[in-house]
Amino acid sequence: MSPAIRLLLADDQPIVREALERLLAATSGIRVLTTGVGDGWQAIEACARERPDVLLLDLAMPGPESPDVVAAVRRASPHTRILVLSGRDDDTWVGTMCAAGVAGYVLKSEPLEALTYAIRLVAEGGTWFSGVLLNKRYAFGSSGPAEPPESPLHLSPHEAEILRGLLAGETHEGLAERLGISSRTVTRVVRRLCDRLGLASRTELLAWAVRRGLAER
Repeated sequence: MSPAIRLLLADDQPIVREALERLLAATSGIRVLTTGVGDGWQAIEACARERPDVLLLDLAMPGPESPDVVAAVRRASPHTRILVLSGRDDDTWVGTMCAAGVAGYVLKSEPLEALTYAIRLVAEGGTWFSGVLLNKRYAFGSSGPAEPPESPLHLSPHEAEILRGLLAGETHEGLAERLGISSRTVTRVVRRLCDRLGLASRTELLAWAVRRGLAER
């Protein structure tokens, strides 16, 4: 069995933070570390001390600006992958955090299922951005996903439906249940399309799908 993902949660709203801590602590494969982290300074100190696999970082907290928190955490704990959790979806903030070097950006409107999936994906070295952010054609920073190439690739109806579902924010598990297939099949389709297009990640594939207008059909 793989070791549990060591997660640190930083959020300045105690009710939100404590609820998330309880929910994530009860999630298989995730171990919540130090609790009560409610500002940027505490997040930096806790990461330096605990060296978590993933920092789940609220965007707006007291203390240093979020990009400065990201920079300090990356210096103090280079192993730690940073996942932003925020209600803000404006392009300025998303682009700024991508440029700072975060591994993903999850909107607070997403279900818990999407958040736990994002945590696992980021912990494995991947990236995750809520589908609505890709739909709005955000300009990622230099540390974000590469610009996907144009391609005349023909998609089957099955492949197109999977991509539309992912762009709408569905997880692999939720999409598989709706389509009556296994989550492994969804993962295989994503991997196969990435290979055919020469893309490095799921995020690059969804950005490519946005450029093809799949979210608008």
